[in-house]
Amino acid sequence: LRATQQYALAMQAARRRDWGGAEREAAAAARAAPGFGPVRWLQAQLHARRGDVPQAIELATEARRASTPLPDDAERVF
Repeated sequence: LRATQQYALAMQAARRRDWGGAEREAAAAARAAPGFGPVRWLQAQLHARRGDVPQAIELATEARRASTPLPDDAERVF
């Protein structure tokens, strides 16, 4: 499956509160497309939900970077 399809499956699983399924699908999507920000956001939320705060913060940081069109040093100019 393509990363976007896996991401959609992960979101569906999360809506059903199938946390294990959501994590499996999100991990597969992240492997298929490491720079896909939305899947990193979902992974961050899933890790935060189970109390893995350090990993959640790391994933949220990756998600922000992947979702931001400008590098961090250019961002400060605006």
